[in-house]
Amino acid sequence: MNDIGLYLSTASLYAVRVQGDKVVSFNNYPLITDLGASEEDEGVKLEVLLNKVARELNITKEDNLYLAVEDKYLIFRSFIAPHMNKAEIESTIVFEIEKYIPFKIENLIWNYSCKKLPREKKLVISFVGIKKTTFDKLYQPFAKLGLNLSLVESSGLVLLRLVRSLSACSKLGWFALLDLTSEECYLNFFYHTLPVFSRTIFSSKREALSGYNLSAGLETLDTDKFVDEINFSFHYFYREFRPYHLEKMVILLDEDNSDLIASLKKGLDIEKIFIGPQEILNVQDLKLEPFKAYGSAVCDSFPNKFTPFLENTSTCFLGSVKRQSKLFNLPLLGGIIIFGIFVLFFLNVTLQRRIEVKEEFLEKKKAGVNLPKELKQESLEKIKSILAEKGNKIKTINKKAESLTNIASIFEKLPLLITKGLWLENLEIKSQGNGNLAMQISGYVYLNNSAEEGNSLDEFIANMNGAEEIKGVLPTIDLLSKDRQKFKGYATTYFQIKLY
Repeated sequence: MNDIGLYLSTASLYAVRVQGDKVVSFNNYPLITDLGASEEDEGVKLEVLLNKVARELNITKEDNLYLAVEDKYLIFRSFIAPHMNKAEIESTIVFEIEKYIPFKIENLIWNYSCKKLPREKKLVISFVGIKKTTFDKLYQPFAKLGLNLSLVESSGLVLLRLVRSLSACSKLGWFALLDLTSEECYLNFFYHTLPVFSRTIFSSKREALSGYNLSAGLETLDTDKFVDEINFSFHYFYREFRPYHLEKMVILLDEDNSDLIASLKKGLDIEKIFIGPQEILNVQDLKLEPFKAYGSAVCDSFPNKFTPFLENTSTCFLGSVKRQSKLFNLPLLGGIIIFGIFVLFFLNVTLQRRIEVKEEFLEKKKAGVNLPKELKQESLEKIKSILAEKGNKIKTINKKAESLTNIASIFEKLPLLITKGLWLENLEIKSQGNGNLAMQISGYVYLNNSAEEGNSLDEFIANMNGAEEIKGVLPTIDLLSKDRQKFKGYATTYFQIKLY
């Protein structure tokens, strides 16, 4: 079983495989982006890409997957309130959420945490939320492929854990964290481990809207405009959280851009800490995007966690609420224990006699049963074992008969799942010896382009994964081989797939 961290940016899906404390591999899978695509189309593309990632990295159902996403997918909000109990906090926070979000709270998945302000009878209360439709769009592709998605969280919270593992940042109170790459930039404000609020400065899809041109990377960044936007966020913080002050600003960069660093030092009136990913993870030329995937994979290895967790297949809570221990009434607990001991003693005596009576009854019944000669001298346990073995054989026969009946639905559905340029050459059904059936399919794809042929094959496999007629009978699909072969003089992609 391995831990695999994923980071889904606007442009790529980054994957990091971790075994214990060791990073095994870093991988980058570009997304097929289409600004006009619907949410349903985006979900299908993510499912096709995840299917490819799972095959290439040999991800099994036992592996734990941890997904970090851009901060823009989530809602961060915090406020300061007088000291109150848990029931009062939950009543107050529901009111604050409904005041802040432009939709009904029933459509929001959320959780909260709080922290006392020292020397003040006040609390900082912070909640993190995500729209149910957004969460389902992220979660369903994993569920359809049967992948074990254990965590969905904001990349800002991932970086928070990693940054606070450094001694220079471990005791920060109020501080800002700037996450800057050539594709995206997020500015997050924190109080110790609680997110206060988050702002998207720019991301790939929003460059045109925000006025940034990053075609040549950070070298073309308008530093004056950039510094002004950060200062605007500082003014908002000081207006909303007066009289508290930011102690420091942590700036995460994966490029050594001296002009940008000089502009930030000159234009921002706050103590700054510049950090590169290599200061935490010793990997040469490490970029921030795969660094976020690594941080998600090792979420349990760093302190100061504020992480989401899945409650079930349709619900996600974000952040962990601190559980309060309850004080027990010790005299009452002692009385209950003594009473329980007397009850157990009484039940033991009563049930022992009942067992003896039942055993005598069963011996008489056994003597009256008309058994074959070979079984009459056998013990009751041996007879049960023989009958169980016969029963299992009957179940295997019934299962095989049922599978043969259900296989007809696959033949009806399979032609409807064929993708562009793909045709089947051979289809073979075999018994695996345990009553289950296996199907092996081979065929070709021809689109005069190996990359497009690979995408068509990935889409065909995803279609089979999503078809209930196939999944109900043959739930596991493995790509046995894929290589370039000549077919009647044309270069095609030949493949073999096993369903079982």
